[in-house]
Amino acid sequence: MYFEMFQQMKKMLGQFDLWFDHAEAHAKTKSFDANVYLGLRLAPDQFAFARQVQVACDTAKLGAARLTGREAPKHEDNEGNLGELRARVHSTIAYLDTFTAKDFEGTSTRVITQPRWEGKTMTGAAFFLQHMVPNFFFHMSQAYAILRHNGVPLGKRDYLGALDMRSPPSPPGSCPGPLPWGVVAPVWPRGGRGPPPSPPGGGPPCGGSLAPPPGGALPGGAPPGAAAWGFAGPPPPRGGVSRFCGGGPPPPPTPAADCCPR
Repeated sequence: MYFEMFQQMKKMLGQFDLWFDHAEAHAKTKSFDANVYLGLRLAPDQFAFARQVQVACDTAKLGAARLTGREAPKHEDNEGNLGELRARVHSTIAYLDTFTAKDFEGTSTRVITQPRWEGKTMTGAAFFLQHMVPNFFFHMSQAYAILRHNGVPLGKRDYLGALDMRSPPSPPGSCPGPLPWGVVAPVWPRGGRGPPPSPPGGGPPCGGSLAPPPGGALPGGAPPGAAAWGFAGPPPPRGGVSRFCGGGPPPPPTPAADCCPR
């Protein structure tokens, strides 16, 4: 859990590069110095943007150090422009890159304290879940909000960053995918609904269209009303596979076309 969360924190810190880029572009468009952002804040008693970035970096850096017993690099908190803030972020990420999952073994029971806690302590697990993680995301979100409030065109995707998303698998029997050259799959009639029909010869249903070899004729057993055309692109090499396209008017020739368009 600890190592994985620090991986996420590294990713979030990496988003600062994108935010800085947008801030600089916005300042250029509006003809003002982008370094003005460093002193902006949402409320008079709130940390300014530069301090929000510094604390987000320190929360991740010092959190990892306290949880593992390692020494953290020191920063003077004297960044005066976006370029120096960018370097601060990169330095923090580089430090977090030095940790492995093994470094966090025994973290849950480690005793954590800070000078301003006046002698009070927390277990590593409590410190991590109750203090460090919420504090990190608090300052990340405040830095984001300051930029957004002042016109920088950011959105939630710019906050979250890339996601490890995968396309869902096709329903069983709905799309066999690439077929060996010359193999033909049955299809829905043009505009039809319900389960795709199977020709008299049988075979798996598929949302593509009949795809005969180039120059070949449609095989017998095609369902009435089926839209059909040949394979897209040149024939594959011997032993290769070919993809076939969905129903409807044939698309422009392409090197390959997917069985089930999305």
